Formats: sequence, C-alpha cells, structure tokens
Amino acid sequence: MLTDYAALTNAQIRGYLERLGICPGEGELPEPDLVFLNRLVEAHQKNIPFENIDVYRGKLPILLEVSDLYNKIVINRRGGYCFELNGLFVCLLRTLGYDAWSCGCRIMRGNQEIHPVLHRGNVIRLEDGLYFCDVGFGGPMPAHAVLLESGKHQSIGQEEYWPVEEEHGWWSLVRMKRGQQDDYVPEASEGACVELMFQTSLMEPADFIPLNYFVSEPADSFFRLKMMVNLRTDTGYRDISDMIFTVKENGRVTRRELTGEEERREVLAQYFGISL
Repeated sequence: MLTDYAALTNAQIRGYLERLGICPGEGELPEPDLVFLNRLVEAHQKNIPFENIDVYRGKLPILLEVSDLYNKIVINRRGGYCFELNGLFVCLLRTLGYDAWSCGCRIMRGNQEIHPVLHRGNVIRLEDGLYFCDVGFGGPMPAHAVLLESGKHQSIGQEEYWPVEEEHGWWSLVRMKRGQQDDYVPEASEGACVELMFQTSLMEPADFIPLNYFVSEPADSFFRLKMMVNLRTDTGYRDISDMIFTVKENGRVTRRELTGEEERREVLAQYFGISL
C-alpha cells in the first residue's frame, strides 16, 4: 500500500539519471536548485515518453509502487502516464534534496467547464517560492518548472506560460498558443488557453490509487479507447494518437496514417524507444 513518498537508492538515482541522459559520474550530484530542476524536467520530457500502452492493451492493474514504476520506466525503458511518470519523478526530486510533493490537477485544455481531479502534477518549494512542474502530460506542459507568481509571464523555449491564482487555493496554468499549427490543437487560433488547474496542497501517494483505478480500469475510459504516445524533441514533438503519427519540427507539422499494428510497433521502436 502506498502510504508515503519512498526514497530511491543511490544506484536507482544514477540509473534514473542515466535514463534521462544525465550522467554525473561517480562524484557528488548537482545542488537541488532551479537550474538542475529545469534540466531534469526538460530531460524527462525528451527521454521518457508519455504513453498509455499498458492501459490501452488491457495490461491491468497499473501499479504505482515505486519499485514497479522504477522497473517499468528505468529498467524496461518504457514511459507511462501522469500517475506513473510524476509519481516516480517526485521520488527522484525528494531523494535529490528538493522539497517536493504531488498535487491534484484538473485537465482543462481550453474548456470552460470544471473537470474532475484526474491528473497528477508536482510542486517544489525553492528559496524564491513555489514552482509547478509536470512530466506526465506530454506536449502542452512547459519544459521547465513554472514559478507560481500570479500573472507572471514566463518564456520557456518557444512557448509562453503564466500561472493565475484562483479562489480556494486553485491555480490555472495558461499557455500562449502559437497559431493554427499549435501542439495538440491544430485548429486553434493564436491566443491564451488554460491547459490545467491545480492546487498546491500535498496529496499523499495513496490518494492517487482510486484516481488511477478510475482512469485505467473501466472499459469506456478515455485511456482504454486509443493508444496515445508523446515525446518532446529539441525542435518540437513526436506523437501517436491511435493510428496517426505526428511530427512537429521547427513549427512544421506532418501527419501520416499508420497502416497497421506492425508499422505502429516500428514507429514506437524507432521514434520513441519503446519495444513491445
């Protein structure tokens, strides 16, 4: 039973960092500061894909114990979705010395309706305040941590984000769209979009067990209906949505329909490093 945030061993830390393409050698690890935090977030999004393959294929239950997450994500070089990726990442952050914890989020994607809390994000306390980061959502999330200063615009790569403090302890994370070929929303015009809402209060690992069950077990769950895989790259992203393979490079988006399961497996292996 998940009752607290488990610490990783030294060997697990180094294995995780190597999975992220960060190889500190045998010396001391970098200080737990904002610079290293941003490096970790970006490396995570570029090396470990968001994916729901196990849920989609009915390989249930989805296990959230740290040992299971480490074996799947690091040892077996897979990805995962928010409860898995952000769940393991927060353990890495805490073991590295960050004051970090998980929080509950509402996926909004520009919708006006209030959606239920079905997403896991992470909050980090640094000397200058609280930061939010997310390595378990895919392309719409910033590649660095976002300082929680209401209305403060923050340029991260080619994107712009700003948090807005709402009532009752909630925050909105706003993302500036970049025109008609915007990530995930091809038809969107330029403008601001609330990607998600979140609270900064701590949620224990056990709190995510029923949420994980709710989005993975029912046959009509969104995550059971189609395969979704996403990986950030230096110039954009790669994405699989059912049988559509999308690549964005330097603002240019190309899409092609995959011919069948064999070709989809080839794309997963070649472009996402996932061998099934």
